[in-house]
Amino acid sequence: MMKKTLALFLTTTLLSTASLATNAKKVANPSTPRLYLSVIDVSASKPVDLQKTEISRSAKQQLCWSATGGIFPTPSEVTEVFTSPKPTTFQAGDSFSMSSADKKVHTITSKKTPSNDNKVVSGCWQFDKTDPTGQYSLSVKIGNIQYGQLNFKVTE
Repeated sequence: MMKKTLALFLTTTLLSTASLATNAKKVANPSTPRLYLSVIDVSASKPVDLQKTEISRSAKQQLCWSATGGIFPTPSEVTEVFTSPKPTTFQAGDSFSMSSADKKVHTITSKKTPSNDNKVVSGCWQFDKTDPTGQYSLSVKIGNIQYGQLNFKVTE
């Protein structure tokens, strides 16, 4: 069952923010909406951005995203839409979660507090043995900013 993770939220936010800052130098307009998706290794005391989108459900890893695109309100309404290769369920804590009848499309709506002077909004998820392996997609909407769909893969 996919679980939203909050325990390492601050650390992974800072880590993802650093990755975005590095990539931001390549962007002509820093207010252009950008979504960064990566797997974070959380097996050591300091999380490490693996800079890949293939996550192992047997390793201590989290799939994290960070969004930029201007100044976000506090809190920001965030909608995450996951498409899974096979039916599954989501455990999203205090968020509102809804799944399609075939349990392959999952919409999670929550409030998130931006970081980095309200310029970054982030989220992290972990996967376990009950989650199907294969190709997934994720789209994120923050307020009225819709980010493009990103793909990732869950492996054994």
